[in-house]
Amino acid sequence: MTIKDTFVNISIQHKDSLNATITIQVDKTDYTPLVEKAMKNYQRKAQVPGFRPGKVPMGMIQKMYGTSVLIDEVNRFTSDALNTFIDENKLEVLGQPVLNEETEVTDWNTSQNFTFLFDIGLSPKFDLDITKKDIFTKYVPKIDDELIDKEVERSRDRYANQTTSEIVGDNDIITVIGTELDENGKVLEGGVNKEFTVLTSTIKNEVVKNQFIGQKNGATVVADLFEVFDNNATEISTVLGVSKETVNDLNKHFSFEIKEIKRQEKAELNQELFDKAYGENAVKSIEEYRNKIREELEQFYAAEADHALEHELYDAIKSKHHIELPDAFLKRWLLSRYADKFTPETIDEKYGPEAAYLRSTLFQEAVISANGIQVNEEDLLAASVNYTKRMFFGYNLNIPVSDYLTQYAQEQLKDNNYRSRMLNMAIETKVLAALKDMVTINVEELPVDDFFKKMREHSDKHHHNHEHEHDHDHAHEEAHSH
Repeated sequence: MTIKDTFVNISIQHKDSLNATITIQVDKTDYTPLVEKAMKNYQRKAQVPGFRPGKVPMGMIQKMYGTSVLIDEVNRFTSDALNTFIDENKLEVLGQPVLNEETEVTDWNTSQNFTFLFDIGLSPKFDLDITKKDIFTKYVPKIDDELIDKEVERSRDRYANQTTSEIVGDNDIITVIGTELDENGKVLEGGVNKEFTVLTSTIKNEVVKNQFIGQKNGATVVADLFEVFDNNATEISTVLGVSKETVNDLNKHFSFEIKEIKRQEKAELNQELFDKAYGENAVKSIEEYRNKIREELEQFYAAEADHALEHELYDAIKSKHHIELPDAFLKRWLLSRYADKFTPETIDEKYGPEAAYLRSTLFQEAVISANGIQVNEEDLLAASVNYTKRMFFGYNLNIPVSDYLTQYAQEQLKDNNYRSRMLNMAIETKVLAALKDMVTINVEELPVDDFFKKMREHSDKHHHNHEHEHDHDHAHEEAHSH
């Protein structure tokens, strides 16, 4: 027997626009068939010494399992009735129903009829307030020759050829055997003896750097270990294979026996470099190469500019909408649902980020509804491609040719967690596109340095405003459950 087959005495009382209480009265006739069916299943499966399977007397089964079965079936029936009532009445519930504090404790051994009261928090109703009178500025950089020159040099470094040398230069990678020395310059008994690499370009102390430059392969240099690595305890612990806590206990004087000298030679600005960067014959001259770099820079910084504008726009428009929440109810729900994360002492402090995220979600859903926004497979692929491009650019890697990029992006979408992230990105992209169509956006071109300054200011402001949303394990994704 399902809930839809049964008449249930269930009602709702609205306390205000955000809070309501649902009352469910469960009579003996509601749960008796369910309990009898469950008890027969127990009887059929019960194994009791002295009785054949399925032949244990029902009276004995009742004594063994009666109360627990009654509790389970009444709770299951009540839960089904509650969820069906919410769905059929299209109640937009935040979080999940919480047992009302006035619900009387049930005596399961004597009661036959039960009454349950559940508090629910309701999603707020609000109208979008977005017009062309909302004005924003999009800052874009002027891509000049100096910026392109720098990017050309970066590409030459990216595709540099590695050669060996017999004499150390000021931009070499040296493989050395480092040996810890005592106060007298002798090998320290039980001290560190380890092979690692040193980059001469990263040695900031010019005196120490000059101790290496000009040395031949096989030579030994005695130098201050801490100056070689610019007093970076983390790097020293990594190259020597010792714990960071013990780094300060090391003697500073080490001998460095040079075993190998490698040199990064910038790639020549020729067809070989063009092919490595963009595929065979895609670019055939220095002018075409520079134009290609210009296109990529324009695309990248346009994305950065859009990103900054979208944050400013989204935050400003969202802040115009004062979205009220059933705060007291949501705090009770968090305390009951996530007792391991929220306590009565911390709930007020930790509730803020949850409420902020929930308001953001409700605002986003209002924009989606108002604009009929939908996301399809093409949108997911576009989100994945754009994400992959930013990833490659951010790590100073050459962006793959289009076919490989698309194939890579499609392959990544097979992972469910990644796909979910791309779905959120695709939705956010469409929401922001809709918002941009609803407001006025002025474009202002800036010199590159000024553009970078604007982006840093935005980054600092945005990080400050949203830092509480990071490093926080939200329960908010479950808060909007219906």
